[in-house]
Amino acid sequence: MIAAGFDSPVVDNIRSWPWIKMISSMCWNAVAVLTLATRGEISDSPELLRLLRRMMSEADAVATALGGAPPIASSERMAAARAAPHHKMSMLQDLERGRPLEYEVIVDSIQAMRDVAGLETPTIDGVLALLKLRAQRT
Repeated sequence: MIAAGFDSPVVDNIRSWPWIKMISSMCWNAVAVLTLATRGEISDSPELLRLLRRMMSEADAVATALGGAPPIASSERMAAARAAPHHKMSMLQDLERGRPLEYEVIVDSIQAMRDVAGLETPTIDGVLALLKLRAQRT
């Protein structure tokens, strides 16, 4: 893959990498749907960045408790999101197109993993409750 020009590093703990996608998707999609904002618009709001950091921190704690500590710090993940300021999250695109929001798997997954880890995720729970109500009104 490297010879073909793809960035494909060898990693020591492959199990930790799927957490990056799950956590980013959960956090950014929910906030984008609730605010109708692009990544850049969200990134321009200090209050929303604090909310995203709290959500990521809670999710990172769950991942770590289950043996999948995210290999990239949340600050690096936030910076990567800011690098695509005009990007609309997929769930926001679904909302704008009148498609059903596929939020159930996100809610069910984090709740199940949180329960297995024996942790609480109050910020995530609150944001996902808002997302659920928004989706039901769509």
